[in-house]
Amino acid sequence: MNQGMFDQEKKASQIAIYGKGGIGKSTISANVSAALASCDKKILQVGCDPKHDSTRLLMNGREITTVLDYLRDTEPNDYNLDDILFKGYRDVACVEAGGPEPGVGCAGRGILSTFKLIEDLGVREMHFDYTIYDVLGDVVCGGFAVPIRREYADRIYVVTSGEYMSIYAANNILKGIKNYDHGMKRVGGIIFNQRGIADEEGRVQRFAKAVNLPVCVHIPRSDEFAIAEQEGMTLTQRFPNSPIRGKFENLANEMIRNSELFEANPLSDMELEETVLGFKVEVSNHVNEEKTLAQKNGTYQTVASDLLLAKEDTCNYKSAKKVTESKVVEKKDPKSFISKGLLYREPLHGCAYNGSIGVTIQIKDAISLSHGPASCVHMANNAITSIGRRALFERGSVLAANIIPPLQSTDMDESVMVFGGMDLLRKKVENCLQQKPSAIFVTTSCTPGIIGDDLDHIIQMGTDACPVVPIKADGDMAGDYMQGVIMAHIEIARHLIDKRVEPKGNKVNIIGERSVGRNAEENHRIVEELIASLGLEVNCRFVKNTTVDEIRNFMMAEYNILSKDDYMGRMMKDFLEKEFGAKFFPHRLPVGFFETQQWLEGLSEIYNKQNQFVALIDQKREEFQQRVDVLKPYLKGKRLVVVMYMRNIDWLLETAFALEMEVLQINLLNSCMDDRFTSRYAEDIKVVENYEFVNQGEDLLELKPDILLTNYNTSTIKGDFLCDTIPYSPSCGFFSGIELASRWKEIFSNHIKESWKNDGDLFTKYFA
Repeated sequence: MNQGMFDQEKKASQIAIYGKGGIGKSTISANVSAALASCDKKILQVGCDPKHDSTRLLMNGREITTVLDYLRDTEPNDYNLDDILFKGYRDVACVEAGGPEPGVGCAGRGILSTFKLIEDLGVREMHFDYTIYDVLGDVVCGGFAVPIRREYADRIYVVTSGEYMSIYAANNILKGIKNYDHGMKRVGGIIFNQRGIADEEGRVQRFAKAVNLPVCVHIPRSDEFAIAEQEGMTLTQRFPNSPIRGKFENLANEMIRNSELFEANPLSDMELEETVLGFKVEVSNHVNEEKTLAQKNGTYQTVASDLLLAKEDTCNYKSAKKVTESKVVEKKDPKSFISKGLLYREPLHGCAYNGSIGVTIQIKDAISLSHGPASCVHMANNAITSIGRRALFERGSVLAANIIPPLQSTDMDESVMVFGGMDLLRKKVENCLQQKPSAIFVTTSCTPGIIGDDLDHIIQMGTDACPVVPIKADGDMAGDYMQGVIMAHIEIARHLIDKRVEPKGNKVNIIGERSVGRNAEENHRIVEELIASLGLEVNCRFVKNTTVDEIRNFMMAEYNILSKDDYMGRMMKDFLEKEFGAKFFPHRLPVGFFETQQWLEGLSEIYNKQNQFVALIDQKREEFQQRVDVLKPYLKGKRLVVVMYMRNIDWLLETAFALEMEVLQINLLNSCMDDRFTSRYAEDIKVVENYEFVNQGEDLLELKPDILLTNYNTSTIKGDFLCDTIPYSPSCGFFSGIELASRWKEIFSNHIKESWKNDGDLFTKYFA
């Protein structure tokens, strides 16, 4: 466990002084340190404010090297505590955290870096009697809240004037303390630094009473502060006989005596306004107004209740007498395209950063640039290339984008996270431009999103020959993996598709192929053969194994075909229709005999190719029946249960029914890909939606299947039945189900159970 920066056995005291920027907390802190040093105490003051002026009066007006500047300019092997710790008035040790330029980076992260560095460099071993943390308190974020943590601060004081925003900041600081303390008492009280406004003392006293804290000291306005600061000194040093110096000495003695501490009891915003301003502020917002109006009209119903109704409708067993469809929440903003996981507020399935990277690497002549730490791109690269390696070693398929992805990184480090990553990003984009790609796609991980890097500035670095396209995924801040996939498709379309291009000839586009499918190229070969039989050709695969030029000429195709009619496919169809006027063929890429026949029939009618269609179908129907006849002796009468994430299963059912197998039950697991299940066999099957495995799938034992087909991990499932895996992205074409059924034949043929294995059943029956 971290015991803090200092040795607690030496009874060193750590004091955090918080206050709104500009309220005088640095002046207060420096004078407190000077007063403690005058009592022969060994003092360290750490300035935790980007202004880095906390210790200036202790250093006779000199600025000192900040820790963050030091981190940026110094190699780790050269770090030395003496380079950042300086001795000032009465040997008070001074450290300044510093911060980034305004508007960039993360000053809060800088505080974390400062504390880590001085601890690593051995500041504990110097055994200070008191450490004073002078901390900016306007916003108590995670970084600026570090001194509040119990391992760093034994006692906390809050500096405020009577100005409302100063008291507001003080109340926020108390909220931050309460979040850490949970009932502990660490607040020393309020330091009232007077500014001279009307009713100032009354405001502070009312606030102090409301939060049950004492006003430890009242520092009046005085020209002595200005004179001392002009000469680069604290008032305690410059005016040794001043009554105000006496106030600081009294406060120092209170700290030395370890006076009573108090619990943080902040007010709500409404209570604060009423206490300080003396009147109640009415709250009004459009959500409440719309809700009130809807309640008056009798039409109000929460989204949560809508989803609850949907859940009640779909969780139970279904005889599936009709097509089942999950509840869809209507989006008010047609430009807001969000994933199913975000729509239903599900736990995140992966991160948007990885989803976006997985799409952009599919553009062969572009560079996919990761703006984030090296660890992020390392994990993304491993996820991408693992698919390529498996496809190569198991199937002999070469997925170029998944073996050597066109992926580069800005490799953000600690200093960049503090000072901002835009300069680093610009340099990396310039480097990428020199490689002459056809486009550069910049995807952000969590870090640039947290520190606020603004990617819009890099768009202007692009050229007509090489546009720069930002995708603000911000790790998982934008959403889950599928949200990143959606964002990438949308930004690529908006930046690259040329709306001026006119349709030409017999061309079609394929929309929304999975970037992670190992059989994607084999499927595409099948689709190309099918459409070539009608004299058609693929214009653009959006976005899979394609080029920038093919995407620019997207509008050259008269019709677009969805790869999958799932949640994302329907969303992309909606987007492309609305923003580009794209025309869509009514059927997605076909899986199974019926869908392939229907698909080819529809295309042949559009392009007047009926003659080619009829001959092809007759040939394939005969081949399908021949293959069914071969498999039926092995599979007829076998009992089948399906547990799957996919929502398209008709290709599997048509094969099972053709083979005269018995389909006992279809169990649908919750999927991040889709929220809708449809089947033309709805009257012949039993469906369980939102299925969950309980006790290793013991419920499946009651069904007594011969074979379980699933996308799920079967190693945890109990049962003396055979299992086979359903591909998440099944093969396209006439024979998708037949090819899978051929595997079942082999499974049953090779499954020989020796008689001695029956002894286990006998033991269970008589001895267990």
